Amino acid sequence: MKTFNIIPLLIVLIIVLKIINSRLDTEQSKLRNEFAKEKLKYGLASRYSLSQLPNNQFIDFCNEFLIENDYKNIKLISEKLEGGITFTADKGKTLNIYIHCYKAINEENSNTNDNYTHVGRPALQKFVGAMVEDNIYNALVITNGNISGEAKEYVENLPQIYNMELIDGINFSKACWDIRKNNIRKEFLQNS
Repeated sequence: MKTFNIIPLLIVLIIVLKIINSRLDTEQSKLRNEFAKEKLKYGLASRYSLSQLPNNQFIDFCNEFLIENDYKNIKLISEKLEGGITFTADKGKTLNIYIHCYKAINEENSNTNDNYTHVGRPALQKFVGAMVEDNIYNALVITNGNISGEAKEYVENLPQIYNMELIDGINFSKACWDIRKNNIRKEFLQNS
């Protein structure tokens, strides 16, 4: 008879543990997202660290980067990370900017080399094709990797109606460092 009374208690205990586990998973996800935001805030965004982020955190990181650079109405429109992720956003008086973020892979998986995948001309041609189809004239391409010379030349030779800015991994890291300096300066002034 005592075992019969223990079974309902065990069932209740299992249900309670499942609820606790679910809430812990949610909190862990929130902490990871906050950590990604803090990485940007404090300039801890090396090319290598960005290449090591899980895809969902890379998307969140790019979103935070855009927010820190005064982009508004940011909407994720494509999450297919193999070809990059695409956002639309507004900045100042410029509306409907296409923003494409490529997560480059460090081919040797080492923090001591500079061997990252390149964003090439074919990828940018595909991106421009989407812009033309959607009547978009302003774009930003960001990567933590490299942008090939052919890709840069292609963008330079686009018709003048199209405005496309390219940010490679080195300049992306520098921009994150600049955000860090500005955020630290703001915090210092607020606490003074």
